[in-house]
Amino acid sequence: MMKLKTKTATQIGTLFVLPIIFFYFGNIPIQYNLYVLLAVTLIIVGIIVTEQWSLKDLGIRLDNIKKSASWYLLLVAFAIVTIVVLARLLNQNTQDIFSNVHFQYVFVIISFLQEFLFRSFLIPKLKLLTASPTLVIVSNGILFGLIHLIFANPLSLFVLSTLLGVGFAYVYYYRPNLILATIAHSIINFVAVFYCFASFNPSCL
Repeated sequence: MMKLKTKTATQIGTLFVLPIIFFYFGNIPIQYNLYVLLAVTLIIVGIIVTEQWSLKDLGIRLDNIKKSASWYLLLVAFAIVTIVVLARLLNQNTQDIFSNVHFQYVFVIISFLQEFLFRSFLIPKLKLLTASPTLVIVSNGILFGLIHLIFANPLSLFVLSTLLGVGFAYVYYYRPNLILATIAHSIINFVAVFYCFASFNPSCL
């Protein structure tokens, strides 16, 4: 059991913590963030194949969509209200989202990759380290928040993304569904980018 926990902690540290440190201290240029995301995804796919995860293990399932949809709908509503309120408090600009690089890189794909990495893969891994739902959910939310430090307004975006990460982790922990999580994340991402969160657009700086 100790070997499994050590292996799991090493995987989490290498794949979810080290890249954040490298970006934050400038060891990896920010413009390579998408390539790092894809590299981490490929490594995780290799782990999943090696460890023989099932589709259900990954949250790719249809059996709980009906009973889970309302949870994700409430999460989206809460997130949109939070984003709008925070944007007003911080006097955030809005932007032409269709000219935004984040949008052009197809944020639906990025939303899927983030949910796949942070909820589909990371939550089961965190469960191996602790039996506490609270620790799993909070740890997941903080790690999700940390990856957003590379964008403009890092402190406000860290707070926002951590709150949303905790919300996503909570819902996914009790209603694991990667399909619904991706749809919800895409909608929230659209609103966040519109209000100049998670953006490299000069007009947002």
